[in-house]
Amino acid sequence: VRPYVSQGYHKVANEFIPKATETISDSIGEDVKNFARQGRKIVESRARYASKVANPHLESIKDDLWLLQEQLKQVAEETSEYTKTEIVPNIGPTLQGLIFDVQETLELANQMIETD
Repeated sequence: VRPYVSQGYHKVANEFIPKATETISDSIGEDVKNFARQGRKIVESRARYASKVANPHLESIKDDLWLLQEQLKQVAEETSEYTKTEIVPNIGPTLQGLIFDVQETLELANQMIETD
């Protein structure tokens, strides 16, 4: 089967496609081809113009993003410092107070159950 498939592929790739390309190319008039070439040149020039116009805006956005990133870094550092100095030292005493309150509540509940 492979030789037939290979032979068919080569016939299509080397004979039919080039002939079809030539036939289609010959059937298209020079005026249409020139029009297509002009369209390509117009699109290329518009793309270059759009790129030139957009470049300053993109640079401005890049600078704004860099500034935002620096501000986020500063906020993260300040938050880390605040957490280390203010939050972490108070966690232990706060938890101890909560545990004490829970113990008292449980003892009071136990006394109420025993007396009922």
